[in-house]
Amino acid sequence: MKAESEFRNFWQDTAETYLPTTLQQSNASIKKDIIIVGSGIAALTTALVLQQEGKHCIVVSPVNLADANVKTGNLTTIPGIQNFQSKNITGSKLQLLAKSKREAIDLVEGLINKYNIDCDFRYLTGYLFAQTAAEATLLEQTEAMATEAGVISTETNNLPISLPFKKAYRFDFQAQLHPLKYLAGLATAFESEGGVIWTGCSVTKVEENNGITVHTTSGTLHVQQVIYAGDGDHLNKTPFKGINRCCYNIAFVLKEDLYPEGISYDMSAPGHSFSTFASNGQKYIVATGFENNDNHDGQVAFNELEKYLRNFFNIERVTHKWISEYHIGADGLPNAGLMPGHKDIYVISALGNNPIVNGSIAAKIVCSLIYNKHSGYEELYNPQAVVQNGI
Repeated sequence: MKAESEFRNFWQDTAETYLPTTLQQSNASIKKDIIIVGSGIAALTTALVLQQEGKHCIVVSPVNLADANVKTGNLTTIPGIQNFQSKNITGSKLQLLAKSKREAIDLVEGLINKYNIDCDFRYLTGYLFAQTAAEATLLEQTEAMATEAGVISTETNNLPISLPFKKAYRFDFQAQLHPLKYLAGLATAFESEGGVIWTGCSVTKVEENNGITVHTTSGTLHVQQVIYAGDGDHLNKTPFKGINRCCYNIAFVLKEDLYPEGISYDMSAPGHSFSTFASNGQKYIVATGFENNDNHDGQVAFNELEKYLRNFFNIERVTHKWISEYHIGADGLPNAGLMPGHKDIYVISALGNNPIVNGSIAAKIVCSLIYNKHSGYEELYNPQAVVQNGI
């Protein structure tokens, strides 16, 4: 498989790389309350929420913040089908799951408004549709479970895209933003609150003894808590099992100005999504599909996806192709809480294919735990439960 850097990433191409303003000292020895290890939205959301509540935080990442691995900028409250297939996620737990996703979008919108983050945030209608009889049956089951969860949907005979379908439902009040513009806005806000960001910096050793000493390639940090946030290389330090998947993404321009409004998802396995984004006055459709967890040749997968898309869209030119990777937990849910076996080390991981929403609610959960507050979601996303249940 080709490395992601060999393809053009739409998000990185349409946003500037964020460069931290804080001076990074070499071989420094610094005291902070909390270190957050990560480069994505989960890490920066956690850091910002803690910093604005009075904690002194530092974010450490081996890569630039713009290198965060993103697929789309879609924010959805539609529970994933993997949640419905889990015997543990039914009834009140399913309702709590849906409530947490809505609360995550509220958190995102609140931070955007508070810090005037320009990231093209808007609300859109989401569509879930089936193209075969088998998919229609699965869609009906999905819609029934969504209704049980309190996610309101309406059957519709219209889609914003010109694909044939047998059955479709619309879900209002879904959302969309530019993920790297939002990430840069979070970083700017965090630094304006007094937070510190070190990029190009890796954690080499963590020692727990009367506080925590974190050794990094840029110096030594003395902190009270450590938070591993996101599905980066540090995921190897956690005891969780799951599945690593990659997704192939294509952005393209149409010959006519017939761009669809809304976010559309099909019910195929592993599934496709379609949504419109605009950059510098030019509209694009961002499409995803052909996920897998093996070493499938990237160029072959892109060729297959482009061939599929040209069957339904009048494409003038393909502008971007990129691979995004993500991790799905064994129970289908993100992990957010104390790392098993530790009292001051927290983990946010397994953010799946809805990382902005999952990362945001996970950040809220961990921040609440640090302040000994009750978010209401601790048990649902508890990493301890995953290990205790042998998952």
